[in-house]
Amino acid sequence: MKGLALAVTVVGVGLLLAFGAFPVQAAPKRMVIEETLTIKGEVLRPNIQITMQRSKINYDALQPDKSFLDRIVRSVRHKPF
Repeated sequence: MKGLALAVTVVGVGLLLAFGAFPVQAAPKRMVIEETLTIKGEVLRPNIQITMQRSKINYDALQPDKSFLDRIVRSVRHKPF
């Protein structure tokens, strides 16, 4: 019963739209601007200042605590998938 009511409603709305019971609005008209507009000025670029103090680089901190060689060798021995 619900299916029949839905079908009748869909067909009825379709007929109303097809025969113009509801007015369809026309697309808005185009507007053409014929005068030119000139903009004068400069394009601003980003400006940044970085202030850093000189310091000694600690290369010892970049050394790993453990060697990765054992892990690499173990991973190569196993199948990838």
